[in-house]
Amino acid sequence: VAESLGGCFLVMLDLRRPPHEVIRRVHDLLLTHLEIVELVFRLDWSYRDKMFGQPFNNVPITDIDSRTVINFDIAYHAPGGNWLLGLYGRNVTDEKYDNARILPVDYVLQILNNDRSEFGLRFMYNFGL
Repeated sequence: VAESLGGCFLVMLDLRRPPHEVIRRVHDLLLTHLEIVELVFRLDWSYRDKMFGQPFNNVPITDIDSRTVINFDIAYHAPGGNWLLGLYGRNVTDEKYDNARILPVDYVLQILNNDRSEFGLRFMYNFGL
């Protein structure tokens, strides 16, 4: 149920309904009362299986464990497309992983990732130049 209140609207949804139906109703409501609304959702899931840390496989201490990295991006694109406002997250599970393990002589050189968990708000404006 939605009522227009002079530029604002009141939303009452039955949250006992299945999630896809609630999302569809909210989407329809936004399109009806705010003209054109464009929300963009993106979820990235990256998995790398266990692998060798150097070109040969006879040195188990150089094996690299598997890893999973999850990123997301939610953005509101303004009507007319001249600006957007978004929320993003990179490596949201704060996964710590090795990029390489090398055995030069008598020690293991372990190269770690520098991409720890990051969250932010993004605003972009198109000046039309």
